[in-house]
Amino acid sequence: MRNIVRIFLNEKKVTEEKIRSGWELMAGRGMSSRIISAEVNPESDPLGPDNKIVFAPGLFAGTNASSSGRLSIGSKSPLTEGIKESNVGGTAGQKLARLAIGALILEGISDKLSIIHISKEGIEVEPAGELINLKTYDTVEKLQEKYGEEVTVVGIGPAGENKFLISGIFVTDVEGRPTRYAARGGLGAVLGSKNIKAIVIDDSNCEKASYNNRSEFFELTKPWNKNLIETRKVFTDYGTAVLVGMINELGGLPTRNFRTGSFAGAEKIGGEQLRKNVLARGGRMGHPCQPGCMIRCSNIYNDENGNYITSALEYETIGLMGANLEIDDLDAIAQMDRMCDELGIDTIETANVLAVAAEAGIIEFGDPVGAKNAISEIEEGTLLGKILGSGAKRAAEALGIKRAAVVKQQGMSSYDPRCIKGTGVTFITSPMGADHTAANILPGRTGFHYYNIKDESGVTSKENKVEMSK
Repeated sequence: MRNIVRIFLNEKKVTEEKIRSGWELMAGRGMSSRIISAEVNPESDPLGPDNKIVFAPGLFAGTNASSSGRLSIGSKSPLTEGIKESNVGGTAGQKLARLAIGALILEGISDKLSIIHISKEGIEVEPAGELINLKTYDTVEKLQEKYGEEVTVVGIGPAGENKFLISGIFVTDVEGRPTRYAARGGLGAVLGSKNIKAIVIDDSNCEKASYNNRSEFFELTKPWNKNLIETRKVFTDYGTAVLVGMINELGGLPTRNFRTGSFAGAEKIGGEQLRKNVLARGGRMGHPCQPGCMIRCSNIYNDENGNYITSALEYETIGLMGANLEIDDLDAIAQMDRMCDELGIDTIETANVLAVAAEAGIIEFGDPVGAKNAISEIEEGTLLGKILGSGAKRAAEALGIKRAAVVKQQGMSSYDPRCIKGTGVTFITSPMGADHTAANILPGRTGFHYYNIKDESGVTSKENKVEMSK
């Protein structure tokens, strides 16, 4: 039986309650959004004591159903100033499910930077101590040394501690690296405002998922898992970077701060080049972003000497730090991705703010060194770094730039909405603004027939896009 766990950070008090009547099938985004809507005053300060942050695994987390282990994190966003959900892979969703936690709610503010340790034995709030201002990889290493390599760590980097609005929340992956991100909406700043550096989740000695009818559930999930293996092999082989060429051909790949939708260097940063680099350097394609995923669209990217740089190099990062900045070097993009991961910042918002910096003449389009130097300004907390750390919309205002690709104060994902029209409808109508996880209408996306919606006109047509976005 799933429960809702609340931690009152002011008092270091923990309570547990049953999921209320009518919410039994609530989970993930539905659960986090319902709690935030019901319990957070819409006029509250997103970084103040009255805001809350919710961690909610999916309904099937911990089972054998593929892709069921994602975690939804919800709050009032300091970036959009509205309700926000950011979801993430990694290992946290399944472990919270095994601990019978349907939602973890943090309320109030801790008096000092702290970590939360969750296990079968209970929940403790402890001082963060030497973790203050540590980058994410070092943070995870120290927590694994203390609690064991099998624990999951959910946390923030120095950007979150400093409440930068571009900061996200990491979750460790199946190798224990801080590479999976609930990046959108500045929720890392919310966790930082609550003085929480990390949440350590230990599901040792916990029972696996319980079933009313295990054999029937397994039979029902077999076709789902089989379908994913058979129909999503291109993502297994080439990662989400396979979309670079596809979206570029459609004219929807953001280029030079969304001026055009076609990038001359697309082949150099697309799925085929990514696969070639990864396999030649001893990396890995077909890497799962969460345990048991059948799609396995993640990857492990190494440098020319076979040394690990990052995991994973995904379409959104490649499209925005590549084409949108006119950078056609995958290694440079991978290095920028790693810098962002270390600081705990959203690559999408960061890439959009770098495009604003290019508009202002602070860096140049096509210059990876300048882009990396700008990220270093964020790390160092200089005046420029603080401006860039506030997000694309606010940075544009501070720098006197009119061209910033944002919706509801949030930087656009790597789809030009003038071309990928259904996604454009989502950007405009979603309470979360420009977020590709809300309802992304891409070529070949299936399931619309269940709602009697025909998808014959293509993503660049206006036909049926409102219905598809719904």
